[in-house]
Amino acid sequence: MKNQEIEFGTKISNGQEIIDLLSKKYGKPKVIKVQRLIYKTPNGKYFFKVSKESTIKGATTTFSLKEDLLSKGIDSGIKISDEVDVPVDETQLLKLEQILLFLGYQIASEFKKVRHEFVAEGMSVVVDKYQDNDYFEVEGDSEEKINNFVKTLHLRT
Repeated sequence: MKNQEIEFGTKISNGQEIIDLLSKKYGKPKVIKVQRLIYKTPNGKYFFKVSKESTIKGATTTFSLKEDLLSKGIDSGIKISDEVDVPVDETQLLKLEQILLFLGYQIASEFKKVRHEFVAEGMSVVVDKYQDNDYFEVEGDSEEKINNFVKTLHLRT
């Protein structure tokens, strides 16, 4: 069973403008506060991430394994990567983090962002607002569908 994700992503300078445009066309976004830890090993093909997400409806935690495309120099455009996500509770998370440390993984980065998430034409479309920049991402089931959607927007990179 293959767990692949097809997405387009890039840093943008007009995040709020894109949020406003998408809101007019697809309705108000789901707003999610995200805290994330990234665990890596030197020269590893994969990394683990822990995402703690909170909305007005509550909080969830997800433990994920993801292919490390950034280490291959791929940081924007269409990306196809392996990814497995597992919802976990706090007790499970503590055990999984212990396992990562035993395996030699270390925290490589930690950050917070506010995610503005839309469903547009059957795809997940997000604008992530970080302290210093904005990031735009579309996840869908085909490169063609994603590229056609992105072309309709005026992203400033």
